[in-house]
Amino acid sequence: MKKKLSKISLLIIIILIIGSSVIAYKYFKKDNNLNNVKVVSKIDGYKYKLTNNKTALYKKYFVGLRDILVAKEIDDEKYAKQIVKLFIADFYDLDSKISKTDIGGLDYIYPKALDNFKLNAQNTMYKYIENNVYNNRKQLLPVVKSVTIINSNTTELEVDNQGYIGYQVEASWLYDKDLGYQNKAIFDLVKIDKYYYIIKTE
Repeated sequence: MKKKLSKISLLIIIILIIGSSVIAYKYFKKDNNLNNVKVVSKIDGYKYKLTNNKTALYKKYFVGLRDILVAKEIDDEKYAKQIVKLFIADFYDLDSKISKTDIGGLDYIYPKALDNFKLNAQNTMYKYIENNVYNNRKQLLPVVKSVTIINSNTTELEVDNQGYIGYQVEASWLYDKDLGYQNKAIFDLVKIDKYYYIIKTE
């Protein structure tokens, strides 16, 4: 009888070990897949990179940015407007984000304002995004369909007590479905070194 119980106990332990191993494997496999973000394109001479987890619209605008920056003479106004398009396509497209900490468009925010920007985004726009680590989220979230530049003008801007000539760009955007999210804003940008950064939105 004891031998029989021992064999049953051993069998249960083996099954539990195998089951735990399978669950752990699936967990880490999914986690690794999510973290396996690859760079698929770069713009020579710039820090801008395109990764495989971006939307089709973002990829389209990235190609547009590359065309602007590889030209013999860079059109600063076009450059600033394209940065706005890329930011909107990434930041406001919540459906492509894994969680509320997966904030889009950070490459285009003025570096010294980045921490405050991320904290504000997590407490507002991104606050109610449900976790999608296992790709099973049912939540309906906005998908940016297109971005339109309404107007752009040169303007004088002050950053860290230093004056800059920058651009003020007004833009609107469309979603696949109207879920009541913001769809229009004005962006102030300055060029520091060779990069245009968003320093303010209205």
